[in-house]
Amino acid sequence: MIRPAQATDLETVRSLLREYAASLQLEDLRDLPAAVERCRRLLDLDADLVHNVLKVNVEGVIIGTRELARAMAGHGGAISITASLAGIVGHTQSPVYGASKWAVVGWVRAIAPQLSERNITINAVCPGLVDTPILGPGGGDIMRSMGFKMLTAEEV
Repeated sequence: MIRPAQATDLETVRSLLREYAASLQLEDLRDLPAAVERCRRLLDLDADLVHNVLKVNVEGVIIGTRELARAMAGHGGAISITASLAGIVGHTQSPVYGASKWAVVGWVRAIAPQLSERNITINAVCPGLVDTPILGPGGGDIMRSMGFKMLTAEEV
């Protein structure tokens, strides 16, 4: 079941993940995608913007991982976290977004041993360009016109 949720609304995320708990099986795979970016220039950053990006892209993933691990307790499973290529290479066009995705990749690497003890695997998927609203109106078409290969969210 796929149901959209606002990643900054942690109670909604918790509630949705608890719904899944009743039907989880060992081979279940759960995905935690989260992304937001609104600023490309260092001098334009303000604390609220940074807080919002980190809340969605990092805190939402951490809390989501915790809730999924609780739901998978006793039988294990697999968790797939959607990070980004920006989480493994410098992303100068969107530095706050890039920093948040580095944090997601670091989180997955750091928490994997604990989850492994509970028979839960966790991976970070780091796609390149994905045609989503984060690119802005017509962003995917602009990138394609420049020769970039664009993935769809379904392909990720």
